[in-house]
Amino acid sequence: MILKGARSGEMRREDLQLHVFNCLALITAFPVCVLNRIRGNTHDFRVVTRCNQAAKRLQQLRPIEKDDDKTESVTDDSGVTVQYGTTNEMEHFFEILSLELEQEFRTSFSRSGPPSMIPQRVTHNIRNHLDDLDDFYRLGEGRPPIIRENIDMMAVAGRDCGIYAYRENLNPIAFLWTTDIVTRIVCLSIPIQTCTTLSWPMITRVVFEIVGISIVTATTLTILDEMWGIWDPYAKGINAYSWTLGIAREIDSMLNDVYDSDWDKDGGLPLRKHGM
Repeated sequence: MILKGARSGEMRREDLQLHVFNCLALITAFPVCVLNRIRGNTHDFRVVTRCNQAAKRLQQLRPIEKDDDKTESVTDDSGVTVQYGTTNEMEHFFEILSLELEQEFRTSFSRSGPPSMIPQRVTHNIRNHLDDLDDFYRLGEGRPPIIRENIDMMAVAGRDCGIYAYRENLNPIAFLWTTDIVTRIVCLSIPIQTCTTLSWPMITRVVFEIVGISIVTATTLTILDEMWGIWDPYAKGINAYSWTLGIAREIDSMLNDVYDSDWDKDGGLPLRKHGM
């Protein structure tokens, strides 16, 4: 909406677009950073720089002047040929970014350093971009407080989720391991003991007893596995990709809707210049 409100002849319109794309990239990176902070990953790499590079790449894919879904090749000032990407990359740009950040965290997993401060750094940079947008592009009196409140809520949610990063202090380790060991011993000993005392001539009764013991044992072991998942939800209890990729997919859909509604693909004419 901010981009749509900018005038076509404004000299700083490209800078405005870069600020907006930077904010979207940082919002995409935030849940990935929080998730790996919860997992205890202390790897600290330059996420903000990576998001800035992604914003510049998206600016090449979606220039201000036109929005063509075909692949183009141009030569920049340095003489290097730049491939402008495909429609697939444009439509799923932030999903790809989220997966790339997740891969970086997974391949460089570490627990040896101090706790990672990447989530705090990301929210700090989002606030800085908002302040720049407010200072230079006059967002109005009502919009910035609402955006700041949403950023604060996002930061608080990330901080509340971060409590699971201190599993050693929260989880009842002795209770969990004792329950786990005792339950597994019982689940293994009961079938063995039952097999030695079965009355094999009564084959029908034996079959029912074996089936009943198998069902009870399998159910108990499943509950035991879920018990561990409850105390480590972000590593075992939930599908983390449904969270991180879900946010990235929403941002992609929002951006695609804005560009699809603003441009006539056949004639290349803007349908709404200043829609708010």
